[in-house]
Amino acid sequence: MSFITKFVLGSAAAALLVANAPASTDQDRWMSDYEALKSALEAQYANLTWFASSQSGVDLPALDRATRTALQRAKSEQEARTALLAFQSAFHDGHFVGRASPDPASSESPEPDMPDLKATDDAGRACVALGYAGAQAQFSLPIETLAGFSLATDGEAQPFRTGIMTMGSHRIGVVRIESFAMDNFPSLCRLSWNVEGVNQQGDVSQSALERAVAKAWYSELAARLRWLASQNVEAVLVDIGGNSGGDDSGDIATRLFTDRVVKSSPLLVKKGPSAKTYLAEQVQQVDYGLSLRPDREGARLLTQARARLAATDAAPPPAACSLSWVWREQRPWNPFGPCSDLVQIGSAGGPMDSLGPAVIPQPRIARRLSWAIDARDNWGAWTGPTYVFVDGRTASSAEMFAATLQNNGVARIVGVPSAGAGCGAMGPDGMAILPATRLTFRFPTCVRLRPDGSNEVAGITPDIPVKPTQGESRRARAVRMFGALIADLPGQRGKR
Repeated sequence: MSFITKFVLGSAAAALLVANAPASTDQDRWMSDYEALKSALEAQYANLTWFASSQSGVDLPALDRATRTALQRAKSEQEARTALLAFQSAFHDGHFVGRASPDPASSESPEPDMPDLKATDDAGRACVALGYAGAQAQFSLPIETLAGFSLATDGEAQPFRTGIMTMGSHRIGVVRIESFAMDNFPSLCRLSWNVEGVNQQGDVSQSALERAVAKAWYSELAARLRWLASQNVEAVLVDIGGNSGGDDSGDIATRLFTDRVVKSSPLLVKKGPSAKTYLAEQVQQVDYGLSLRPDREGARLLTQARARLAATDAAPPPAACSLSWVWREQRPWNPFGPCSDLVQIGSAGGPMDSLGPAVIPQPRIARRLSWAIDARDNWGAWTGPTYVFVDGRTASSAEMFAATLQNNGVARIVGVPSAGAGCGAMGPDGMAILPATRLTFRFPTCVRLRPDGSNEVAGITPDIPVKPTQGESRRARAVRMFGALIADLPGQRGKR
């Protein structure tokens, strides 16, 4: 047989094999999306090993099997999407979200320029143009409709809705924190419009305005608390129901409710790009503090903090520490194990978890170690019994606020378990884009720990459960909540 004949026959056989090879099915492509999502979670998702433990209440191996079965049975792209979104939803992580990917063929509008604001502009209209829009100032339960309640500030003309509830001989102060995002307080923007430094030579410095709004946020909240103290209330109830979070004010604001030392929660970041980025930022901040020529104690604390940061290994775990086991078995939660994919970088409040208000006299230096120093003029505005109302929509930094107060024994939590969102994103990663199903997933890259070592993403469990009951009105539930709170007051516990 000639070479040409062998070549022709061989080519024909190869063509026949290719023709008979099974074509790539939709299920194959959808399954490839699923494997890509799992790989991204293994590499970037900070809460993965928590959900791989029995403590989380989620059975990942069972979820993996169910998702595979659903994708194999899917008859359409929509059914495949539904299966992948059900997988995401089963984690019950408020920061792990999925949505349809934007169409790459569509052109996105460029980011518009910010308005050119002048000092003479109307503050109300200008603040709206800057994106200051109010969140829900009303209380989570209809407290205003109760016979014993008197309203002091409405939370709109003045920030932080405040009032006093009288039940029998008891007087309970109530203050609403509807958000920990400063741009949800247009009244603070209006209040800060003419602050020195905001209006510069007829123009408005937006960065100076943001700083002034943040300063006013703590000052106004402290003013509400001091007023309640002047009214001789027995306790303060802080309403953060429906508060979806915001920024670090969720940690900083806790110091307004006590004159005791408050420790911020340990902050762990997923090893890799997020940890490296965040670590570099913290080192830069500490170095800046050292460049400001601190006193001896300040220099000592900054130098210690820098040494701790420099010793932090943010590199990803070796290949031998693959997290693929999470889809096959459950293991005990151990954020500091030998193959941990997490690294601790200080606390949720800065490189140090606490710093006394007078330890470092210079605020610009002290805040490089503890961000709570920004509000130290308002620390201890209220020092009596504190209760915090949470519900299923309390999330993210609002959970940090409740957890930090509960962790430090400053407040008792009232209501129902919070949403379970925990820490969010700390860097550039935390995303997976799936080509076949055209879904985009985002997930958190950091963890805040509770004192028992558990993950804050589990949600905040109330000390005093006040669950809705069938047939009970919201007004009746509000009365029952105050009754439970009063029964828990120091001196009242144990009485019948």
